[in-house]
Amino acid sequence: MGELILCNQNMAAFPYYVEEAAIGGYSLEELSYYICHNVYLLRSDFMNEDLCNWLERELKLKDAADALREIVRKGGTLSEFVTCLLSQSGYCDRMQIAQIAQQIAELEHKSEYECSKIRADRYVTNGRYAAAIAAYRTLLANQVAENPILVGNVWHNMGKAYTGLFRFREAADCYRKAYGLNENPESLRECLYAYRCLRDDDGFKNTAAECGMTAEEAAEAAHRLSELSRTEEIRQFEEQDRAMEDLIKKMEEHISDISSVEEIDQCITKMRPAVEYFFDKTRREWAEGVVQNYRKLPTFITAEGKSDGKDAYIVSLFIKGKKITTAAMPKLTSNCASQLKAVPCGEDILITYNSEDCLEDEENFVELTFKMPGKSLKHKFYFQVK
Repeated sequence: MGELILCNQNMAAFPYYVEEAAIGGYSLEELSYYICHNVYLLRSDFMNEDLCNWLERELKLKDAADALREIVRKGGTLSEFVTCLLSQSGYCDRMQIAQIAQQIAELEHKSEYECSKIRADRYVTNGRYAAAIAAYRTLLANQVAENPILVGNVWHNMGKAYTGLFRFREAADCYRKAYGLNENPESLRECLYAYRCLRDDDGFKNTAAECGMTAEEAAEAAHRLSELSRTEEIRQFEEQDRAMEDLIKKMEEHISDISSVEEIDQCITKMRPAVEYFFDKTRREWAEGVVQNYRKLPTFITAEGKSDGKDAYIVSLFIKGKKITTAAMPKLTSNCASQLKAVPCGEDILITYNSEDCLEDEENFVELTFKMPGKSLKHKFYFQVK
C-alpha cells in the first residue's frame, strides 16, 4: 500500500478488496492504513457483512467481527464502526483514532452532495482521474438547487481531472462552465491554459473575449502561459502513459510465470490503475482483457496427490501443468477419519489423519476443499485400512 507496514496479527490468505480505492489488504494493519489515509473516501456501505466475515474467516478475529456486527445491528454510525475497527489493530494510538472519528463525524453532518464532492476531490488528489470524473458527473446529474459556486467548483475540479488525463479539450469545457458559475479567476486561467496546450488560438481568444478580457489582457495571459509549461505537461503525460502501457505488457508476459494462488489477486490489483487510466477504447479493452485472463486462471488449477505412508497424503496444486503454491490450507472432511490436519510441506501440502475408526470394507476417504479466487477446488482421495 505504498510503504512498509509491520503486521503483528494474522495475514489473510485472500485479501479484502476496497472498491473505492481499487486495492486489496491482507491484514488488519493494512486496512487500518487505508482508513487513516482515505478518511474522506469512507461511506456508510463500508459497514458491511462482507468485511465482518473476512475478519472472522481470514484473520480469525471473531470477537472483533461480532463487535462490528453489533454496531451495524444497532444502527450505529460510521465513526463508531471505524473507531471499533481501528482499536482492534493497534496501528493508531487513541489520539489518532479520536481525530479520525471526528473527521468522519463531521462528514456525517454534511449534505450528501458535499460529502460526494469531497470524495471525488480525493480521487483527484490520489491520481484516480477516471473515478473522479465519474463521481463528478454523478454529482452534476443529481444536483438539486445547490449553491452555484459549489456547482461551479465541481466543474472546475472535473476540469482538473481531465487535465490529469491530458484531455485538454474536455478540461477547457469544464473550466469554462465553472467560470460561468463561480466567476473564479483561477477557473478562467485554467481554461485558457487548456486552450494553449491544445494550440487552439481561436478557442483562447473567443473565451477571453466572452469573459470580458481586453486584447491586452488576453495577450498578457497568453505570454504567461508559456510554451515551456506545455512542454513539461506533455513530458509528464508521455512518462505516465508509457508507464501504464509497460505495466500491462509486463503483466501480460508474467501470466505464464504465476507461482502461487495468491499472486493472481495481487496481479489483478496491480493492473487496476492502468485499466482506469486508459481513456481510449483500444487500450482500455486490451487492459481489461489481460485482467480477464488472470481472472480465468483459477479454472485451470488442478490438484494431484499420492499416499505418503500410513495416515498421510501429499497433495500438490498445478496450473496448466506447472506446480504452484498456496498459503491457504484446504478445508478437510472425511466419512470416518479423525484428527484431520493440513500443513505446508515445501511446495506441497501434507495431509495427516487418524484412520483407527475406519472400516476395511468401506470406501474410506478424505476430501479437500481449496478456496480459490472466484471458485472452490475439491480433491478427494481414498485409503484402505489394514
